[in-house]
Amino acid sequence: MDPNNTPTIELDDALVQEFIDEAMDTLSSLDPQFVELEKNPEELTIIETIFRPVHSIKGNSGFFGFGQIKQLAHELETLLDLIRKGKLAVCSDVISVLLSGMDALREMFIRVKQNETEIPEGDTSIEQLITKVKCVAQGNSEEATWQQIQLTLDVLSPLLQDQSDDISMQFAELKSQLHKINPLDKSNDDDAANTANQPLMGYLKTLEANPEDNQTIEKLLETLRVDQEASTVQEIIDQYTDAIETMEVFLNTVGLDELGLSVMEDKIMALPASALAEPEAATQVTEQAAQKEQASTTPTPTQKNLQSPMTSIKPCVLANRVLTISSNLWVT
Repeated sequence: MDPNNTPTIELDDALVQEFIDEAMDTLSSLDPQFVELEKNPEELTIIETIFRPVHSIKGNSGFFGFGQIKQLAHELETLLDLIRKGKLAVCSDVISVLLSGMDALREMFIRVKQNETEIPEGDTSIEQLITKVKCVAQGNSEEATWQQIQLTLDVLSPLLQDQSDDISMQFAELKSQLHKINPLDKSNDDDAANTANQPLMGYLKTLEANPEDNQTIEKLLETLRVDQEASTVQEIIDQYTDAIETMEVFLNTVGLDELGLSVMEDKIMALPASALAEPEAATQVTEQAAQKEQASTTPTPTQKNLQSPMTSIKPCVLANRVLTISSNLWVT
């Protein structure tokens, strides 16, 4: 192959054009497959349907001397092979880079069909795309990594039925911790909304039992005022002002009856997390839980690994930890 990526042997031009036309038709036929893949990312038969023509394009492009096409097709084939073997999960990052790869292949085929070089002189877009494909294939994508972690956990879960209670409990704890720090898990947003203002909600629960508990009323108002002063965004300050004024209106008129408590609950749930400590009752529960944990038996080395703090660990490290745990499950 010469520097212009053209064949170094004489090939029948009609044969070359036939290959180019078939390859372009094949790539166009894959468009519906990617639509289905976005809807059903766990359906491996779709990956197989995409893999086969990419594999064929890689092999034939090498024969016809299209080096850039072969190189990109090879990296796309590698990525698809990892997915079909269950070593990489499908996510938006994976689909995005695959689509970019298909578009790039199509553009290069259009150029060679017009007797041009595969890529314009000085164009590094294909080189950059190949680097991106490799990164996604290696799991150097946060979304891809988290998807792979979840895929591994799903595979391991049914295998735990025959394991000891200790391993099952530790695995359940690991899944719980991963769920909490997974940035792709949208349910975490709901969890945060439900738990962000537990201190304030704790005061409301107390007032439901005793609406005339002046001490709790003062604590609730104090918490709102302190959080208001700590806020720097005017919109949030206005939210706190509205909550405080609404509560004062109820206190100065009908008191915190059922309607007043309901209105305050709605306003508090719309506020950002409280800056103050939890109410005394909640603090006692937390302290009791800490004491109970401290009094538990010394964990085994495997348990220690599972109980390590994970909020500061990178996703790739978490993925390796999950895979390590999966290996331990088969140790007798």
